[in-house]
Amino acid sequence: MASSAVALLALVGLAVPPTAQAAELDAITAVTVVEPTGDIHLYDTLRLEATWAVPDSAQPGDTFSLAFPATPRFVGVAATFPLRDPAGATVGTCTVAATAIACTLSDYVLTHDNVHGTLFFQMKAEETTEEDTVTFTTGDGGPITVEIPGGGVGPQRPEPVPTDATKSGVQTTDGTIEWYIWVPGRLLGGERPTLTDTATPGLNLLPDTVAIGSVATDAWAGGLFDPADFHPLAAGSDFVLTPGDAGSSFTVELTAPAQADRLYRLSYQTALPADAHNGQVFANTVSGSSVTTTTATVSASVAGGDGEGDGRGGFSVAKRIVGEGAPLVPADATFAVDYSYPTADGAVVGTLMLPADGTARQVTQIPAGAVVTLSEHTAEAVPGVVWGRPQFRGAGVTTTEEGARLTIGAGSVVAVELTNPTTLSPPSPSTPPTTAEPPSPSEPTPPPAPPAGLASTGGDISGLFGLTAGAVLALATGVVLRRRAGTRRG
Repeated sequence: MASSAVALLALVGLAVPPTAQAAELDAITAVTVVEPTGDIHLYDTLRLEATWAVPDSAQPGDTFSLAFPATPRFVGVAATFPLRDPAGATVGTCTVAATAIACTLSDYVLTHDNVHGTLFFQMKAEETTEEDTVTFTTGDGGPITVEIPGGGVGPQRPEPVPTDATKSGVQTTDGTIEWYIWVPGRLLGGERPTLTDTATPGLNLLPDTVAIGSVATDAWAGGLFDPADFHPLAAGSDFVLTPGDAGSSFTVELTAPAQADRLYRLSYQTALPADAHNGQVFANTVSGSSVTTTTATVSASVAGGDGEGDGRGGFSVAKRIVGEGAPLVPADATFAVDYSYPTADGAVVGTLMLPADGTARQVTQIPAGAVVTLSEHTAEAVPGVVWGRPQFRGAGVTTTEEGARLTIGAGSVVAVELTNPTTLSPPSPSTPPTTAEPPSPSEPTPPPAPPAGLASTGGDISGLFGLTAGAVLALATGVVLRRRAGTRRG
């Protein structure tokens, strides 16, 4: 029995269709370097902007991406951000990594068409090149050629030898801010020189990134010194780190006097606050024994983007029955209404079954601008009821010979009322009264028998009438002759 169940489950498993896989879309349409506008040098940070658009067939979970150039090498500045529409709805989420930016669509694409937007992100130039263009690659392998301002990537800019404390900061590829402080050894006086650093509240020191080292002044080479000439100091033995009360401040103390002919560098990283926004300025101030207080600022240039689309709409239809015959229509009666509208993939057709009680039925997720046609089936006959011509009404609803027509608006549902007028059936004509037929004439009554004293002639009454008439005629003739004779004699 158990084996049979296992076999059945196996068969059921085979019958289950595979889960739909997310698709990689060719969505990036253009990429432009917007900063800097002049020459670009090694290790400079570039800000780029891109435009994107996805097809109306896109599904939640579908992705689109853009790979950064590998030759010459550019490294993305790490960031994660949402794509939001003007109303704040999330269209998707994007992540910038070292080699690419990738975005994943949300269920926003189920309710909108023509979904598109913009992106901005950063990358650092890690190699020099004389080429004035570089090639990015979309998720499906398509190339996008981008011009480099200034015609290539030049060597790193040289810097003069620091004569006082200097400080600078740069946003790293992993999304933090890295700070650099250079101090000539002659300014770090005392047996145990100290430096105190205070950053903008909200910036949090990453203690493991704190490092101190030095390079000989005559090996500076414009700041492009050989890494072998840089001598790091050991934490704990060569310097001591003491975090401040706030996470954005700390003090370092050297355990031995500084050498006057060397340049000392203190470097560390701070994490950006979670709510950091593009253009936000973060300051950092350093002070110390015999050191002029110095402040540096960094404008955060986090990645971001947006999106929007044309909201799909719909329509609803509710039945209304009016007129003298309305009370005779059964409460459970239904009325069929056909609808159709065009899409890029062909016409969509369907039928709504409307209850007689006026409950609306609706169709949604229709592309904005689509023209919907409506027509009602002939209503089923109801005893005693005569159906009139159905009437479609509503804002934006146009009556046609076949029914009605309406246009779908973005993010709205067109309410349609379908009225069926009724009258009562005329009564059947009543049966006219039956006219009585006149009675058939009865047979003539035979004459009575003659009295017993008279002899029977054997004739009937008609003979008697004939005899009488003849006698009268003879008498009249005799009178006439007699008058004529008298006349002659006179």
